Amino acid sequence: TLTENTNSPSLLNYFLAQNPVPFLHKRFISNRALVVTNYGVDHAEEFFKNLPLSKNREVQDSLTSLASINIQELFSALGKEISVCVFEKRKSEVAKIMLVDVIETDVWINAFNLLSRATESGDSLYTESYSSYEFRKIDIKDLPGKLFSPLVSGFDQTYYTVLDNTFIL
Repeated sequence: TLTENTNSPSLLNYFLAQNPVPFLHKRFISNRALVVTNYGVDHAEEFFKNLPLSKNREVQDSLTSLASINIQELFSALGKEISVCVFEKRKSEVAKIMLVDVIETDVWINAFNLLSRATESGDSLYTESYSSYEFRKIDIKDLPGKLFSPLVSGFDQTYYTVLDNTFIL
């Protein structure tokens, strides 16, 4: 368990009071991923308290003004893993996919569906079905970055679906 608090800007400071967890997201990650960064979280409430979002009322207010969501409840429903995968696109560009393990899937689905509806353009909600999965769009630039900064950033668009207890963004 990491317990020593320092004033350095180390990423380890966000994982104070956390213990290692198994890397179970590997079953979802293609071997075509260029880079995978996996974060283990076994105390979600403590993890949230250490993130800048917990103290950033401006970001919290901007999200809750769009939809009636409880950010703290969202993080309380967080599971044990967060993974960011980087894939190569054409012309030397990269695409990022984020996997978020959740304990209470309904909390995350409800919050993200509310954000999706709140940011829909015109009178149409972007949703697409593929097999038994439904993909939705949230029109908030870098939503994963807003939620998990500085661990995650660089998501131009946010689409999401859920697979078992894993949110895929």
